[in-house]
Amino acid sequence: MIFVAGFGRMCNNILQFGHFYAWGKERGVHVIGMRFCYKYPFFRINSQAGYHWFTYLMAKYGAKLGLLPKVSFDDEASLNDDNLQLLQRSRLIVASGWLFRDYEAFLRHKAELREMFAFKPSVVRSVETLLPAVSEGVIRLGVHVRRGDYTRWQGGRYLFTDEAYIRVIRSFAGYIEGKRLQIFIATNDPSFPTDTYRKALGVEVFQLSGSDGEDLYA
Repeated sequence: MIFVAGFGRMCNNILQFGHFYAWGKERGVHVIGMRFCYKYPFFRINSQAGYHWFTYLMAKYGAKLGLLPKVSFDDEASLNDDNLQLLQRSRLIVASGWLFRDYEAFLRHKAELREMFAFKPSVVRSVETLLPAVSEGVIRLGVHVRRGDYTRWQGGRYLFTDEAYIRVIRSFAGYIEGKRLQIFIATNDPSFPTDTYRKALGVEVFQLSGSDGEDLYA
């Protein structure tokens, strides 16, 4: 069994886990994503056997105490036959890193992965009761304004100002003249200036304020 120690945030974890899962599926090796045992409880995978706090704690501290073997795929040199054999033959092992990929297996099992990461009915209901009904001729634009960790990541390379987002939204609006535009903002900025966007754009602007999973579904 492979326990996948997460990398990055929620969507990175989904992608990372998917490659390990597909690789293991074709070799008869069971794979569990540790972050989905506790941190991101929005998907159908969370209801599968083994997905609970105990699994996460057992794998984390088992590896930390040296009771479980570990293998990391953090650089090109780690993608070698010895590490792949270790993954396949170990009864229990904790795997980490971002570079593990099996694109062909991933695509062969994409339907199953989609089902595993379909949203729970509770997430769907929560979002659909909050969003306004879709009207004929309305174009909905979802905008992810990521701040928080992006103030530091890669020196703030992808940290954009409100003026930059407004400029891009205006450019998009120019392509759909004559149609009503609604903007849905997902952001990790606790002081996001929604009214500034409304005034600058002159259209309906909604700020999503659910969990990570609810915002992603929306």
